[in-house]
Amino acid sequence: MSENQNARAVCLPRRNPQEWVRSKFRIDPENVSRLVYPLARFVHEEKPDYVLALDSGGRITGLVLLALYNRLYNEVFPTRDSLIHFEKISHGFPPALVRSQLRPHIDQALSLSDSPLLFIVDDCVNTGTTTLMMRYLAAELSNGKVRLRVGVMREFLTGVTDVRGDSFSLARATWRNNPSMIGVEYPQKTVPRVVRTGEAVKLRQQILDQTREFAALIQKYEERNN
Repeated sequence: MSENQNARAVCLPRRNPQEWVRSKFRIDPENVSRLVYPLARFVHEEKPDYVLALDSGGRITGLVLLALYNRLYNEVFPTRDSLIHFEKISHGFPPALVRSQLRPHIDQALSLSDSPLLFIVDDCVNTGTTTLMMRYLAAELSNGKVRLRVGVMREFLTGVTDVRGDSFSLARATWRNNPSMIGVEYPQKTVPRVVRTGEAVKLRQQILDQTREFAALIQKYEERNN
């Protein structure tokens, strides 16, 4: 990705028409790995210094990204601290609050590199307002030193997935705005509280099972096409 381009096309095994239509409107444990795969590819190829997932929408996206990366590449997650960080950030929050939330992540990224690559992960884009705010604040807080990329789940063509942080996303996750499935809630706006439910445990197990199957499919697909 160049500085002014926030999209990358990635070829994937073809799906049947029913699967394609379903992925246009619905993200669930059966197809989430496919939509997160381009994010994993980006992380593998670009080696961002720091990854920040925006809670609570990006919570599952971040967890799938980590699980899928480990399955596909069998190596430590390549950020400087080998972690994905989570923070509840919304364009509905006052700018001063978002600035205070983002500052420690920017400072930590700058402690890792003079010009760190910060990869922001979320589930989808509604208006693009949050993305614009993050770009502005990252530039302000780092004096332009942080290189920012944004990755969301957005699939729009058969066999091609697009990673974008600035366009409307049509598909919605079945766990969207459902703390019982996501496994975390924010009763104090920015302070997380773990939600331990059978739904959350089941969702994670379904995702791990499907991630294992999808990674095996990708590895076979790449072997045939290389």
